[in-house]
Amino acid sequence: RFSITMVRSGVKSNVIPAEAEACFDMRTLPDENPAHAVEELKAYFISLTKNLGLNAEIYGVNIGSGYYTEPSHNFVVRFRKTVSKIYGREIPIAAELGGNDGKFFADKGIPVVSFGCIGPDTNFHGVDEFVHLKHIALVRDVLLEYISTYP
Repeated sequence: RFSITMVRSGVKSNVIPAEAEACFDMRTLPDENPAHAVEELKAYFISLTKNLGLNAEIYGVNIGSGYYTEPSHNFVVRFRKTVSKIYGREIPIAAELGGNDGKFFADKGIPVVSFGCIGPDTNFHGVDEFVHLKHIALVRDVLLEYISTYP
């Protein structure tokens, strides 16, 4: 449900820190209300800090909603056909589990397809993250083909 992604505390190894800060990323299900999930988290956090006798606070909560475009939408159908033409095989539709700027378009009622250069061996979001040049070329070719055949 959520992952602690950063922990900060102290200024020197021989000084007991006065405070500690932990940052985390929490993901919601596609049909889950993000605001409701945050309220559940806050209630759990308050209960936990009270039970453990901690002086703690939760702040900086940013809520981002997900989005979904029907696979039968003409935009998705045309995009899949274009990808299949360039890749030489049909590419399955899958959920994208991370965040991206697609949500801003979806919020305006614009259909969204997430497509890019992420590969299983590219160390996504890790040290020395990279993409293969051949994948950049494939994405370029898909976009050029899609745009050039747009009605």
